[in-house]
Amino acid sequence: MSQPCPPDDPAPEPAGRPDPRSRARALRAKAARDGRPDGWCEDLYHEAVERPELVFWGDRVPNPNLTARWEAWADDLAPQPSVLVSGAGYSDDAAWLASQGARVTAFDVAPSAVAQAARRFPDPPIRWFAADLFAPAVQSFFNDTATTEIYTLQVLHPG
Repeated sequence: MSQPCPPDDPAPEPAGRPDPRSRARALRAKAARDGRPDGWCEDLYHEAVERPELVFWGDRVPNPNLTARWEAWADDLAPQPSVLVSGAGYSDDAAWLASQGARVTAFDVAPSAVAQAARRFPDPPIRWFAADLFAPAVQSFFNDTATTEIYTLQVLHPG
C-alpha cells in the first residue's frame, strides 16, 4: 500500500538528515494541486543539484536487470540497435547501453535530470532530450526502436 502524500507544506526540511521520500511526496502533492501532476519530477531534480540524496532511486550504476537482459539477448540483437530510454534520470542505463554499441536516445520529463545526465556522460553518443512520455514527438521514436522503461511509469500521477 502506498503511503499518502504529506500535508500541503512542501517546504524543505530543517537542517539535519533529510528525508528524501517525504520531500518527493511533498513535491508530488504540491505539483498535483498546482495542476502540473508530473512537475514534481523537475522540482525534485532541480533541488537535487544541491542535494543529490533527494533522488534516492539514483544509484549511479546501470540497472542490473537491464544489463542481465541485454547480455542474454546480445546474440539476437541487430548491430548497433536503436534504443529509447524513457525516464532516463541520471542516465546510467543510457550510458551503459551506448557503451554496448547501441544508438541511444534518452529522455526524461525533468529537464534538470537531462542536463545533469548530459554533463555526467558527455562522451557517449547519446541523444538527450526532456519530454513527456506521451507527447507526439516522443511517440515517433517508438517505431522500430527497442524501448527500455525501468521503474518509471508507476510513479506517474494518476491524474
